[in-house]
Amino acid sequence: MVVRRETVAYLQSAGSQQTLTIQVACANMERGVPEESDGFTIRGAPVPEDLIKLLSLPGFLDETFRVQQFAIWTITDNPGRGEYVGLGYFGAGSGPSDEEMQRIRALFNQAGIPIERYRALQ
Repeated sequence: MVVRRETVAYLQSAGSQQTLTIQVACANMERGVPEESDGFTIRGAPVPEDLIKLLSLPGFLDETFRVQQFAIWTITDNPGRGEYVGLGYFGAGSGPSDEEMQRIRALFNQAGIPIERYRALQ
């Protein structure tokens, strides 16, 4: 999971637990949607520089969730234009529209992310 908005939580002591609601997106488009019963362990992991640039961009959170999610997958999965997993409800969804791809391209340009690295933006 990729946290879309910075969230800070203070724990009382080592081993303490806290329940938080955090705005996230999937980091891997081929994995299933987590269930409410799934647990998560928070740990530091190497983060691609381009993903940091994207998430730090003023205005990124103003985009629709679809644009945010497809932009993240563009970096983490680097799919071709027709290879995105569809987003929708109840198992029915679609990949990014041409307009959404234009928004992603604009976000990458604003963030200084080289679009030639990403197959869908070629």
